[in-house]
Amino acid sequence: MLAVLLLFFSCKHSSSAYTGVTRSDSAALAYPVKNAGYWITDTSHTNIIIALKALKAFEKGDTTEMSKYFKDTLMAEFDGCTFMGLRSQYLTRAKMMRDSFKDLSVKLYDWQSVSSEDRKQAWVTIWTLRSFTTSKGQRDSLEYVQDMQFKDGKIVKTGEYVRHLK
Repeated sequence: MLAVLLLFFSCKHSSSAYTGVTRSDSAALAYPVKNAGYWITDTSHTNIIIALKALKAFEKGDTTEMSKYFKDTLMAEFDGCTFMGLRSQYLTRAKMMRDSFKDLSVKLYDWQSVSSEDRKQAWVTIWTLRSFTTSKGQRDSLEYVQDMQFKDGKIVKTGEYVRHLK
């Protein structure tokens, strides 16, 4: 849901973009929008570089490298579970997940980096295809949407949403 909202609001909207719609009149959009046009595309690429390095470290199973990109405490949401705790605990879980695959390859479909107009929030969304062999030797692929919130150049929140292809 957040990914859809981020994508929808990733560009700075002007009142001319939607005839008759202004920030104060979101009723024309069929749903009230508290912060229409609040998100702007972040063209610095700083956060996307960090996000992709963290993903590459996960793909390689390198939690030492991964630790460079996360704050000391963070929140992670996955289909069916939520984690809130220390980076070390999160990395232990990430290692267990990665180690459950004999191999893993990630194909990047796309990414989007946005920030709030006031620059108090920064998010990156990435879309990937992850192909792997399970510990039982079965090949599988999953499509992921992953949202990451940044604070002071580090990931403080991440959420992964999975689409099963079979």
